[in-house]
Amino acid sequence: MIISSIAAVGKNLVIGVDGGLPWHLPLEFKHFKDKTNGHYVIMGRKNFESIGKPLPNRPTIIVTRNKDYKNDECKVVHSIEEAFQFANAQGEQEVFVCGGADIYRLALPYLHRFYCTVVDTEIKGDVYHPPYDEFKWEIKEEVEMPISTNNSLAWKYTLLEKKPQVKL
Repeated sequence: MIISSIAAVGKNLVIGVDGGLPWHLPLEFKHFKDKTNGHYVIMGRKNFESIGKPLPNRPTIIVTRNKDYKNDECKVVHSIEEAFQFANAQGEQEVFVCGGADIYRLALPYLHRFYCTVVDTEIKGDVYHPPYDEFKWEIKEEVEMPISTNNSLAWKYTLLEKKPQVKL
């Protein structure tokens, strides 16, 4: 199973403000939907609760430390590893980590791919993506989206894959 992460980040790694996204970019939302559609998504409890319901056609795995947390519409687990094991046991080919910040941080060492959208702004926020440049990534695809009627901000989507580690 391929373990992927997908996130839109500001140039300063901001990903959230006041329980929501710091921007409204319809074409970026479409990109997220197109990439994750039909796949399991993994997210933290707070991120799930900010959305309020499972995303259509994307079975949701919620990671929480709260052993009493229940959700009848989603699978609830208590570690990122348990989330990966569950998705793999369901036959998932590519699972998507969708946030928030703690879940992104926990998943980073396991990732094969990172679907990263960098929004051309440094908006202040209260949730930030962890630095991901400590890993060796190879750019597989890049698409720039300028400001337009559907984009109040320019952004660049990049598909990154971890470079294989050579052992001698």
